[in-house]
Amino acid sequence: MNEYADIVFEANDQCLFQKPTIVFGAGDRGREAYKWLRELEIREIVFVDSNPNLVGMKLFDDVVYGVDFINSNWQVLISSSLYYSEIESTIVDIECGNVFNYGKLISGYYKDIVVKGMYGRLYKRSSLIIYITRPFFSPESSLYTHQNQQQVRWMARMLWKKGFNVDIIDYDSMYSVEDYAFRYDLIVDMSLGTNNLMNALKNEACFKIAYITGSNPRFSNAAERERLEALKERRGVRLPAVRKTKPPSKWISEYNVAIFIGNEHNLDTFKDYKLPKTYLINNTGYDLDYSSRRNHEKPYNFMYIGGAGQVHKGLDLLLEVFSSDSFPCHLYIVSNMDKDFSECYYNELNNCSNIHVMGYLNIFSELFISTAEKCAYMIYPSCSEGQAGAVLTAMSAGMIPIVSENSGFDKEDCIVLKDCTIETIKDTVLEYKNKDSKWVRHESERVRNLISQKFNKDCYLRILDRVLSEYKG
Repeated sequence: MNEYADIVFEANDQCLFQKPTIVFGAGDRGREAYKWLRELEIREIVFVDSNPNLVGMKLFDDVVYGVDFINSNWQVLISSSLYYSEIESTIVDIECGNVFNYGKLISGYYKDIVVKGMYGRLYKRSSLIIYITRPFFSPESSLYTHQNQQQVRWMARMLWKKGFNVDIIDYDSMYSVEDYAFRYDLIVDMSLGTNNLMNALKNEACFKIAYITGSNPRFSNAAERERLEALKERRGVRLPAVRKTKPPSKWISEYNVAIFIGNEHNLDTFKDYKLPKTYLINNTGYDLDYSSRRNHEKPYNFMYIGGAGQVHKGLDLLLEVFSSDSFPCHLYIVSNMDKDFSECYYNELNNCSNIHVMGYLNIFSELFISTAEKCAYMIYPSCSEGQAGAVLTAMSAGMIPIVSENSGFDKEDCIVLKDCTIETIKDTVLEYKNKDSKWVRHESERVRNLISQKFNKDCYLRILDRVLSEYKG
């Protein structure tokens, strides 16, 4: 089924796609969904879109149909999570098969996959990565949706080169020893002891590496609660916590070594845990060749990039700043929106001429490139991160980062907000709006150089190699 690995469907052997399948949405996400269906060996696939400008165009040697093509012979895979409810409502009265949300479906699907024997089984020693499996089955373009998509593949390849067979399971997998028993010499664990399988293996005599990608969940969860309470005080609306994560197991102190993606400031959130010897490793940016062609950026244009949990990441604060009367700066939002958040900030997101909601964008798309080229800054007042990949994405495109202290960057790398009050954010935006073009160009070049010198694949692999060299077996 896939050129990379022997895929084992032990936990989820449901054949969801028994019928011919319509991919609703002919954009980048729809193309990704199409390729995914092909990997599942689904052969009868067509595209449907409600945009009349896309209907009739050629895509993967087929034509894009209009909504009236849908009938009971087809089930529908909606590719866009952002517009899922809207699309679902347009087809609610049409008789068709099952309707699936692509984003949610692949999230659950990949959690139930075990990658056994990546690259084969040639060695006496075996390793297990408890992290994410999706990157091993995704088209190349999707490896740029998040830094971890590339990093887990680099990690697997390095383990192989060091003489380990490599298995991979998802950190959120429900596998247990009874389902999947194997003897490992080395385990890299992103679940921090909370995964069923890792919990069962805690007493095994193998070399254990804790792979920590964010601040202490106890700190992060508390920080998000504080942001949500502040929002309730300002707007009278209580939104749910979206970024809540499980705290690490106390026996993380028994791991042999730890890797932390971030800086000393964020590592300090784990001071209540007795972590083993810990290596700091920088997150990675991207090699975006178009970033050197920047010559249209304006100091009054700011970009926000983020995933789920807009209150956690401070978008609510930005909206309240940029929507104030006659505010002289523009905010470009590259993010899908949580439904509750969209409703709470409906007016700001829809009725402010200086706030532009772009949705999720592929960083190689023309729309992202043209938007990035006119934005001088990326602003990111998050309450908790390891080291924010969204910031590095923006830096890779040449945008100057303005970030919270908890975003994981030191002051020599980014402009760090003294706090995340609305007043401070507003004053900072207005201060940097007045920078001249010479300063903006110089800083843009500086942050691009930082990506190539400090936040890149070679630096990541150099630290990872040092960590794996701790294993003396």
